[in-house]
This record gives sequence, structure tokens and C-alpha cells, in this order.
Amino acid sequence: MKINTMTPQQIKLAIEVAGFTQAALARELDVSPQHFGQVVHGIAANHRVRCYIAKAIQRPVENIWEIKENPTKVGRPISYGLYEHQAA
Repeated sequence: MKINTMTPQQIKLAIEVAGFTQAALARELDVSPQHFGQVVHGIAANHRVRCYIAKAIQRPVENIWEIKENPTKVGRPISYGLYEHQAA
């Protein structure tokens, strides 16, 4: 069963309704406002920031963002055997 997640606009509104600003939460977390915005928009997937936002707006993280099955598997694949072709 898929849970409906929130759009970035809904997340921003929920932060405002909870009495916070994105800049204030970013300062509390010691992250840049740009990075905080990227997390809100789903561009970056910082677990610590997501949990903090979820706590601030009093909702489970799973109801805000879609959680990947393997969240650490991002980016390009690991290149195996980089050093196998060294000269003997």
C-alpha cells in the first residue's frame, strides 16, 4: 500500500503553520538554507534533516517523503577493479 507523500509546497506550508521558517530550521541543524531547500524539494535525501522536519511538523517521515528501499544506493555504480590493471 502506497502512502501519499507531501509536495514541497505542502511541506513549506506545514513548516510555516508549525511556527517555523526554513532558515531557522536550517540554522538549528547547522546546514545551509540551500541544502535545507534541496531536502524539502526531494533533490537531496539527508536523513537527519528529514527527521528534524518531520518532528517540527509532527508527521512521520514516511508520510512526507517516499522512502527508497535502499536509501544508500544513489549515484553512479561503484567501479570495481580500478587497480587490477597495474603494471607488474
